[in-house]
Amino acid sequence: MADAEYPHDRRDLGLLTQIPTKNRCPPIETELLQWCFDHYGLGAQVDRTCLEALLQAYGCQVESRSTWTAAELRSRLNQFVPLLARSRLTPGYHYVALQGYGPWGWIVYDPWGNATTGYRCLDGDRVIYPLDYWQEMVGEAGAIVAVARR
Repeated sequence: MADAEYPHDRRDLGLLTQIPTKNRCPPIETELLQWCFDHYGLGAQVDRTCLEALLQAYGCQVESRSTWTAAELRSRLNQFVPLLARSRLTPGYHYVALQGYGPWGWIVYDPWGNATTGYRCLDGDRVIYPLDYWQEMVGEAGAIVAVARR
């Protein structure tokens, strides 16, 4: 079969494993959220400026822009560059991490679970959002941040 028939799953990116932890306890997710609260206030974890500053504070190089094409996103994923996308999946917005793609849509880690099921299941690892749904909820103008270790 041709390569295009297989999903390009970059689950091994492990975005949280690419951020050097400053503390093993509490878990890295809690530490990162607390950093946002401490430096930018409650609710800041969905703010693009806060996210960029957080990643830079943890030693990551950030490329942030508002417009990306699907081809650019696929190219970054093929280079194993973690990508975060600001979405309209919830009323208050939140970020999802792109893990891969296929002809049917984008594979993401959604920290809330699967939006297409109304978040009935809270396991957001390897959630597939169909292309039309992605376009509606994120689009090419979603704020997307590419992250690379320095």
